[in-house]
Amino acid sequence: MTFGVDARAVNFVAADFKVRLDPTAARRMHTVWDADAGERFAAATRGVGLQLPSALAMYRQTVSVFHEQADVDNEGTAGQFHALYNPARACTGRSFGASHANQPDVVYRRCDVVLRPTAVRSSAAFLEVDDRVFVTGTQIVDWGQDMVAACVPAG
Repeated sequence: MTFGVDARAVNFVAADFKVRLDPTAARRMHTVWDADAGERFAAATRGVGLQLPSALAMYRQTVSVFHEQADVDNEGTAGQFHALYNPARACTGRSFGASHANQPDVVYRRCDVVLRPTAVRSSAAFLEVDDRVFVTGTQIVDWGQDMVAACVPAG
């Protein structure tokens, strides 16, 4: 993709966009909402973000970002990806290009179950200028020791 922003040409490829994960998991009380009510539980969480090309940094608010996650099987293969969407409450509307408003994007696993690793990828688009969507490479979150450490209650 090549376009002019502020009178300078910029060219991007998918490799310029990268998933950024927080380095370690943290214990948080997490609420998952369905249509009527929320279920609250302790979860190991990792923040998810997108590293943009430096030429787009000043336009961050206009870049639409879509995070996805998938479970990873015993052979290390990611299953079907689905949107990473964690609404703040049942009636929260979903903003286009954002997992949820006014909260960091996170991938999580409940502390009361042992699960396989999680695959995370993101897509980004600068739709003000171009209609292409750039898909990042996949990052694997292996909960292992991170989950154990994050799920120990503070005491």
